Amino acid sequence: MQVLNIAIHRSPGAQEPPSSAVENLHREYNLVLFGALLASVGLLYLLFSYFFRRPVKNILQAMTETRGGSLLARAPVRRDDELGAVARGFTN
Repeated sequence: MQVLNIAIHRSPGAQEPPSSAVENLHREYNLVLFGALLASVGLLYLLFSYFFRRPVKNILQAMTETRGGSLLARAPVRRDDELGAVARGFTN
């Protein structure tokens, strides 16, 4: 039984795929992933600020005015959830 030995020879102009190209591609993917993560965190912060932080801040501001002696202070009621119920309870 004979073993067939075939050697693959590259032509002088052929190049192996450079590992630096693969590393650059990984780096680009990581940058895109990091950018998407930062954008997501920023969007979540804006949503949190708009839907939760601002109404609580308005209620706390009205409470501070009332503590200072202004019995006409009112908390704006713009929601129909728990924060709206707190604002309604404070205003009434």
